[in-house]
Amino acid sequence: MQKGVDVSKAEKAACGAQATDVTATLFHKWNLDADIIHTIRYSDDPEGTVEEEREMAAELKAVRESVMPDGEITDASIAAAKETIEEFGLDLASYEKALEKVLSV
Repeated sequence: MQKGVDVSKAEKAACGAQATDVTATLFHKWNLDADIIHTIRYSDDPEGTVEEEREMAAELKAVRESVMPDGEITDASIAAAKETIEEFGLDLASYEKALEKVLSV
């Protein structure tokens, strides 16, 4: 994947669909909780969901941005996640604490 290319846009260009849409569709077919499905579907665009689900969708977006499709966590992916955290007013200290634990494994 090219540096600086949004993962969801790359997925859409390469496959015609985003992983979040595919996941949400499968979870719907499996009759999983509608709130979880909605949060997953809008994790690429938290602004597109209702206020009550926006924070959770933004948190999921930050996590997805942190970890690249190949499983790597890079300085660039962390920076992207921190931008999302700042944009949505999420808890940066908790993110950094969790990230520290993940990176120390």
